[in-house]
Amino acid sequence: KERKEKEAAEKKAKEEKERKEKEEAEAKAKREAERIAAEKAEAERKRVEAEAKRRKEEEERKRKEEEARKKAEAERKKAEEERKKAEEEARKKAEAERIAAEKAEPERKRAEEERKRAEEERKRAEE
Repeated sequence: KERKEKEAAEKKAKEEKERKEKEEAEAKAKREAERIAAEKAEAERKRVEAEAKRRKEEEERKRKEEEARKKAEAERKKAEEERKKAEEEARKKAEAERIAAEKAEPERKRAEEERKRAEEERKRAEE
């Protein structure tokens, strides 16, 4: 009877030990699975963060390029307007000089004739 009780107690202790080992192994496996899941989640978070940063930098680069393009276009237009204005002013000045020269021509001819007449009178007076 004692031997049977001892065997039963040993069997029960063995089963209890196996149950504990099984629980510990399951707990360890669960912890490992949680650690792997946490690492995956962290890697995904970092990937999403890096993608967001890259997208933001790309948008900023495009915005700056667009600003530079608009600025260059505005400067080109301004230079074109200034060139046209300078050409118009030069044309008007040339036209005004031509008109002034036309107006002064009769007076220049009269003065030239007056000079020639005075020269002829001087020569006659010398003779």
